[in-house]
Amino acid sequence: MPHLNFWDLLMVIGIAQGFVMSLVLLIRKRQHISSRFLGVIFFTFAFTLLGTLISEKEPEHVGAVYIWLMRYVPFWPVMLIGPSLLFLIQSQTDSEFKFDKSKKVHYLAALFHLVPTIAWTSAWLRYKFDLVQYYKPRFLEFIDTYYTQGDAVYWIHTLIYVLIAGNYLNRHQVKNADNYFQLITAFKLFLIAWFPFLVLYISPYNYVLDPYSYYPICIPITILVYWLGFQWFFHLSDYRSPAKRVELELEGIADKVETAIDEGLYLDQELTVKSAAQKIGIPQRALSQFVNQHHKKSFNDFINGYRVNEVKRKISDDSNGHFTIAAIAHDSGFKSLATFQRAFKHKEGVSPQVFKNRLEKSPQITI
Repeated sequence: MPHLNFWDLLMVIGIAQGFVMSLVLLIRKRQHISSRFLGVIFFTFAFTLLGTLISEKEPEHVGAVYIWLMRYVPFWPVMLIGPSLLFLIQSQTDSEFKFDKSKKVHYLAALFHLVPTIAWTSAWLRYKFDLVQYYKPRFLEFIDTYYTQGDAVYWIHTLIYVLIAGNYLNRHQVKNADNYFQLITAFKLFLIAWFPFLVLYISPYNYVLDPYSYYPICIPITILVYWLGFQWFFHLSDYRSPAKRVELELEGIADKVETAIDEGLYLDQELTVKSAAQKIGIPQRALSQFVNQHHKKSFNDFINGYRVNEVKRKISDDSNGHFTIAAIAHDSGFKSLATFQRAFKHKEGVSPQVFKNRLEKSPQITI
């Protein structure tokens, strides 16, 4: 049995943790889809560490099983990490996230990891049916080049998705954004740690790495697995519960509605729940549910409340003294004067004219 040193044992523990976490996140039912993406990340790191450990701890007597594993099993599916990281963040911050075909195509790049498997299978079939007598040096050189230069493709692919995920966070107002930026930073540090190893590995000076084996890249992966396990697995535990999930989804909708209101959504006289949902960027049903549950109002009452506040603000402004109440109501989003009168009296308990008269007599009235 190959000897395992301290660093190997750290990797073994990281492999075990990664596989256990991935099984929990991928197999358990009724989990939020973000758990699946984190599970893919755990599995990818664990599988990569396992493949590296097996290849580095070559047994004294190489058997057929070992040769088969090294040739045909794609142990380093690193190109699953980038899309999974991006979709993990999007699925937790966007209540309308859907893992549809447009998202699934991002994983097609991972087929690149099957190149050695396909190449070895093709070569074996040719050898089996006596089309060739041995594996040609050119073929073996191709395999060696793939494993060497392929790391550069993995690194660039992961970097692109880390940057896309960071840009996504910068462009969207995300609740608890610090948690997600911390996740992005962790992956950036991982890429920084990977880069010097990558440069040496694909260069003619890769012999410099011989005394250190794969530890310069595997130990950072192991640390990242530990960190993801202790930080993000428990972070998702609350998110996976149905009650917590609904709460977070409604919080996301609340942020979007608040932003739209601040931008004057209610000033549109033709506004309906359908057009409002389209402007905000959420489903009509979700908007109605949010208004009904959080504000205990119909959508029209909810919007008219902001319009009434706008009317009160403008009436109290001396610079608008030359405008009629009807003109101010029209400018505040009310299309019908009757609707305005009814909404104002319902909210304030008096008619708009009475409110204005009282304001003129007592300017200190709080609006």
